[in-house]
Amino acid sequence: MKEHIDKVPVLTHFDTVYTKYHSKKYCFFGGYDYHRLGSNPAIIAEMHSAALTYGLNSSGSRQTTGTHPLHLQLEKAIADFTGHAAAILTNSGYLANITALLALQNQYSHFFFDEKIHPSIRDAMRLCATPKVAFLHQSVEDLEIKTKELAKSENFRPLVLSEATGTIYGIISPVEKYTQLAEKYGGKVFIDEAHTLGVLGKTGRGLAERAALSAEKRLSVGTLSKAFGVFGGFVCGTEEEIAAMRKVNAYVGSSAFPLNLAAGAIKSIQIISEGPSMVMNLQEKALTAKKQLNEWGISHPIYETPVIAILPKSDDEKDSLFQSLKEYEIFPSYINYPGGPANGYFRFALSSAHSNEQIDSLITAIRKGLQK
Repeated sequence: MKEHIDKVPVLTHFDTVYTKYHSKKYCFFGGYDYHRLGSNPAIIAEMHSAALTYGLNSSGSRQTTGTHPLHLQLEKAIADFTGHAAAILTNSGYLANITALLALQNQYSHFFFDEKIHPSIRDAMRLCATPKVAFLHQSVEDLEIKTKELAKSENFRPLVLSEATGTIYGIISPVEKYTQLAEKYGGKVFIDEAHTLGVLGKTGRGLAERAALSAEKRLSVGTLSKAFGVFGGFVCGTEEEIAAMRKVNAYVGSSAFPLNLAAGAIKSIQIISEGPSMVMNLQEKALTAKKQLNEWGISHPIYETPVIAILPKSDDEKDSLFQSLKEYEIFPSYINYPGGPANGYFRFALSSAHSNEQIDSLITAIRKGLQK
């Protein structure tokens, strides 16, 4: 098998949908900037203005002298966007999960988690004393069996932890049914919406909007680095839940969020809030692309999530797909990620900035690469 790209490729992105790799230009379907807001001029202008006006940081912890009005504005914008009463801003999505679970561990008797849950949630749970119970990936039946088994234990109150979509194929998790089970025992669901906020729902408000879940029944974790194109993480919940998170050492001991990034994120949320057509456009592109793959005999789950995953069946098939993608001048985004297939897979992320012609080229390159 040939080594087609560096293990950790060094890329220079430009012009929203292109990247440069070893001095050659490729159409880029990697990463997760689903609306290419990371290069949006209005967002960059807000960040530039904030940096000139306030500097880059407030030089302190949020719980001491580091809270700035921009932090409060951003937290309110996040809470309003997700429909929650309150939100807490963290320096990454990874840290958001750690902060949340450390604060919640004494409020629930058990953590029930999807067996393929993101490593950040798995690591966060390791820091908690709360008993943990894994259930089969996206299986309501297995979750029901395991909650029933423990329902008679003292002070039983479950927190069901799930990503909004499956990591590889973007299959949407059955959070409505998880919620019904959790509510039955006085619990809640904890949904990681990193890949769905700004992407799913009629207005981009995520899987909770798509599933019509009220804020009282869930906690939401998200990131500003994907559909919003900026940086950082957050948790949304009740005023009481968020207040508890502000006492966690992982939050107290962290430097405050950079001010220029806060200004950019506020603008990004505004753009998505005012532009639901951008969200619907991305969903339509995702559905069309996946239907085309299936029409060509390439089986792929059909959901409106903008991720396409191709798992080669052999080294020869992998080599062939690499070659086909390069012939069509598409960067071959082959990744090895924790929790994914042991030998890696091709992961393609569509964006609302990709043209229909560019997506057609991707589908053609995949088809020809797999049919050689």
